[in-house]
Amino acid sequence: MGRHGQGGLILEDGPAAGRFTVRRAPHFLRAVVADDGTIDLLDQLHDQPLRSERLYVYEAVPGSIFDPDTLARTGTFLCPQPAASGRYHHRADVDGETVRTTDAWRSWARTQPATVPLLDGVTLERREPVQP
Repeated sequence: MGRHGQGGLILEDGPAAGRFTVRRAPHFLRAVVADDGTIDLLDQLHDQPLRSERLYVYEAVPGSIFDPDTLARTGTFLCPQPAASGRYHHRADVDGETVRTTDAWRSWARTQPATVPLLDGVTLERREPVQP
C-alpha cells in the first residue's frame, strides 16, 4: 500500500518513517524503499519486495495495533473493514536482506520472542507471550 498523509499506520522512525494506509497491521512488518524514494509496506501475506528495493523491518509498539483484516478472517469483526492502524519502530538490528523471501520472513517472525500475544497471519494460531 502507498504512503498517505492521513493513514492509520505510523512508522515512527527509520528509513521508511511516515504515515500509511494498509489493510493489515501485523506485529512484524517489512517496508521497502525504491531507488526513487517511494516507500511501500509489505502488509499482505504474499507481498514480495522487488529486487531493486531496499528492505527494512519494523515491530509494532505493544498495544497499538488495530487489524480489521485478521479480525474479519477469525470471525471476530463483522463490520466493513476500515484501514488497519498501529505504531511501529524500526528494527535496525535486523538486516532486511536476510528476510527478503516470504519463507525467510515467516521463519524469522516465528522465532522472535513474543512480549505480547501474537496471531500467526498464515495459520491463525495464537502464540502467547514469553514470561520473563
